[in-house]
Amino acid sequence: MKGRIVIQYGLVSVGLLLAGVMLLPGKAVAPPPLERRPISPEMRKEIQKPEVSPPRTDLRVEKIYAQDCNGSCEGDDVFYMNGIYVKVGNYNYNCATPSGSIRGSGVKARVKITVTYYAVSAGTPRTFVRSSTFEVGRSYTLRVSQNPLCLRRSAGIHAEIQPTGEIRGIKITDPCQENNVRILKYCRP
Repeated sequence: MKGRIVIQYGLVSVGLLLAGVMLLPGKAVAPPPLERRPISPEMRKEIQKPEVSPPRTDLRVEKIYAQDCNGSCEGDDVFYMNGIYVKVGNYNYNCATPSGSIRGSGVKARVKITVTYYAVSAGTPRTFVRSSTFEVGRSYTLRVSQNPLCLRRSAGIHAEIQPTGEIRGIKITDPCQENNVRILKYCRP
């Protein structure tokens, strides 16, 4: 029995010794530090956030017209219009591009409309500019002038609409630019 106690005492002592060794602070073994190198511009481009496609819409100058064309003006390069009205719209886009047809949903857009014409009676070109916000799927009629006018035919009436707004900091684009401008060189009711 005495031998058993000694062996048990010895095993307990070895166990406590090993536990104590494990609890003692020692030299930690850590992996070597990482080497820090500057990031090249090419690598930085790869790391940056992916590009978000810009919001798109199809703005159109649909028509330029007058209330009435029954009037007269003297001169070969002149035509008469009783008032100038411009119909513009904002739609879902569907147009052909050099790389193929594109289509999608339009967005509510902040726009700038510019209408330029040459008023013969004033002897100078006149410009009408309006900024507004247009809903998708809607058309709007702008009254540029409600007075009778004699206009220079060679200059015509030039109407243009362009997006100027942003959505979440990204500029709105119009992939269908061919219908953003219209020129009228005769009276059309």
